[in-house]
Amino acid sequence: MKYLICLLLTLSIFSSCKKDEAPSKTVVSAMELVITDLIPADVSKIRLTNVADNTFSEKVIDPSKTGEGQLGITVPLYSAAETDAKITVYYTDGKTVATIISAIRIVPGKKTVLKGSLFSQNVTVNGEWGEDIVINF
Repeated sequence: MKYLICLLLTLSIFSSCKKDEAPSKTVVSAMELVITDLIPADVSKIRLTNVADNTFSEKVIDPSKTGEGQLGITVPLYSAAETDAKITVYYTDGKTVATIISAIRIVPGKKTVLKGSLFSQNVTVNGEWGEDIVINF
């Protein structure tokens, strides 16, 4: 009985301690990667990273759907500052390829869409389409 009382007393002391909470981040916008061409069968995963704060989102590629296009990956943006986006492609054999799209202008409340072919070398930055800012590459 003595041990039970000590345990309950200890639990009540620790439960009454105030925990320091990390400040919550406010999402100001979003960045989306849209792959418009077919995904090769040897691609296992694609990752979109906001280089400014290293926030990322990734999508594992289902091998049965590699012949389909229009893959979309979205990452939240916590700042309206100009940023870089890193697109990383992971292959089934362990090889990794990455590219960076630099100086992307972020507009609060508008989604920035990086749209194009997976292996394109052309980048047009910040063309606007209605509610979204579209970057064709």
